[in-house]
Parts: sequence; structure tokens; C-alpha cells
Amino acid sequence: MRCEEVREILPEYTVGALKRRKARDVERHLEICPDCRRELAALKKIGEMIENMPLEKPPANIWDSIAVQIESESQERETLWRRWLKPKFIPAWSAIALIGFAVWIYLGLIRLPQGETQQMIPLELKQHAVAAWNSPFSDTAALALYIGEGTR
Repeated sequence: MRCEEVREILPEYTVGALKRRKARDVERHLEICPDCRRELAALKKIGEMIENMPLEKPPANIWDSIAVQIESESQERETLWRRWLKPKFIPAWSAIALIGFAVWIYLGLIRLPQGETQQMIPLELKQHAVAAWNSPFSDTAALALYIGEGTR
């Protein structure tokens, strides 16, 4: 292993979180590399310092302060919604709803009559057949026209 690779996984090695094979690879590298051994020693020293630090007890009212903060954030979100639902925005929301309804009507009602649609499909197929005449087996649509399955 190279030093960069070992230094990247050395914290996991220090706490015993590596799989056996990787741990053996790190150990082999540590046997020949004094720089990585110094890095390992420094990590172990830091780990000992952390373990020897006294545990601090949280203040008794810590949960109360957290609950107050959560509640205030919730109220802020609620006031945001209320700002957008104020009476001065009713005309804008009405216009958006009206535009949406008009688009829905346009897309739902304005269509070609059934007869015109049926007349257009064979025309497209004929145009495709003319375009693919030189190589009728180039795609499935041309092949279907060639053998007569695409016509009605």
C-alpha cells in the first residue's frame, strides 16, 4: 500500500474497524514506513486524550430550549403560508386558477375530429414508405408497409 492510502484508512485501523485483510496490509506498510508509524502514534495519542476527557452533563432545561426553538420554527413556517394566503393575493391566485382551467379546457376540448385523424395516419405511413423505399428493411415501420401489414 502507498502512504496516501494508509493515511486515509489509518483512523479506522486505530479503532479496529478495518477488515482483517486491510488491517494486515496496513500493518505490513507500518513495518517499513516510519512516517505512517508516527501518524499512527499521533492518532493513538489523540484517542487517549479524547477518552480521558470528562463527560459533561447537559443543562437540566436543555430539552425545554430545544422544544421552544422547534415551536418557533414551526410558527415561522405557518406565518409564511399565511403571508401567501392574504386577501391581497386572492386576485393573483384566481388568475392562476383561471389560466390553468383555460389550458385544461383548451387541451381537453380542441382536438381534431375523429375522421380527420384517421385520414392523416395513412398519409404519414405513405410518406414514410416513400422515404424508406430504397431500403425497405431499415426499420420496422417500413418493413410493415413493405409486406402490407401497415395498411388498412
